[in-house]
Amino acid sequence: MHADAGFVPVARLAWNDDYAPDGWDYQLFDTFNGGRPDVVFMAHDPDHVGGMYTPGTGEYVDDYDIGIARAQAYQPGTSKI
Repeated sequence: MHADAGFVPVARLAWNDDYAPDGWDYQLFDTFNGGRPDVVFMAHDPDHVGGMYTPGTGEYVDDYDIGIARAQAYQPGTSKI
């Protein structure tokens, strides 16, 4: 849905159980990395409207703030941030 609207993954952060939402159901979301999906940071790129999301894309970062910074620094129309 997001890729179709032109959002591209620019970074991802591995799941951390310490930050799971209250009541997170690991069994319900088991399909997604055993209920521990990555946090994916995306940026809008008008050139990618109608695009497809490829699971696993986006470079891993070690910190949430770095992921946010990469999304904010993304330059539409390029693959560079």
